[in-house]
Amino acid sequence: MSRPVTDKTGLAGMHDFTLKYAPETAGAPGIFKLLGTGPAPPPAVDPDAPSLGAALQEQLGLKLEGASGPVEVIVNDKFERPTLD
Repeated sequence: MSRPVTDKTGLAGMHDFTLKYAPETAGAPGIFKLLGTGPAPPPAVDPDAPSLGAALQEQLGLKLEGASGPVEVIVNDKFERPTLD
């Protein structure tokens, strides 16, 4: 997901399931493409597979909803180069 996901289902415990969906591509592989290195290409995608959001709703009865809310962030407000002591 491109954003944090908060579980608001109220479901407790562990669950084991298989979800079939078409993963979203993140666009050009950037520096990996230029260097000719990087992770292996993703497996072939079923052109009829639903998006992640549609698969969650169709196969599990869950729904992703966009919302605003607090998120945890780390702020580095000072940076110093290391010294050779």
